[in-house]
Amino acid sequence: MSLYDTYSTDTAKEEQGVEFIYAGAAKLRIARAGGANKRYQKAVERITKPYRTAIDRSRCPIETLRHLLMQAVAEACILDWHTHTRDTETGEYSWVPGIEGTDGTIVPVTAENMVALFKHLPDFFEEVQADANAYGSFQEAGLEEDAKN
Repeated sequence: MSLYDTYSTDTAKEEQGVEFIYAGAAKLRIARAGGANKRYQKAVERITKPYRTAIDRSRCPIETLRHLLMQAVAEACILDWHTHTRDTETGEYSWVPGIEGTDGTIVPVTAENMVALFKHLPDFFEEVQADANAYGSFQEAGLEEDAKN
């Protein structure tokens, strides 16, 4: 096995995303944070521009940096979001487009709503961010199987 076998990724997956299910409650299609996902790089540049001097001088508060990162992930990495819900009439479960709000209602999939949920559930954001950064999630199927062996 070579370094190329270990670290090569599928650029289509990086751009078009991979599906992840969290706690059986949320199904997200996530593009890679970096790699071939140029949307992410552009979003980070645009979002951090007003803070560049403070960031360069290590004077940007960590809470601000965290918010900027949440914004970039929401805008450029999360391509689709469905929530697992139960129909009150039939009792059947299904995936519906939208984000679970704090009151249990389904709200539209917007960057603003994603960031709000991430702020309420920071550990969930950490998991989403880790998946968006993990090169292994965006490898070709054969490479994933080789890595398991």
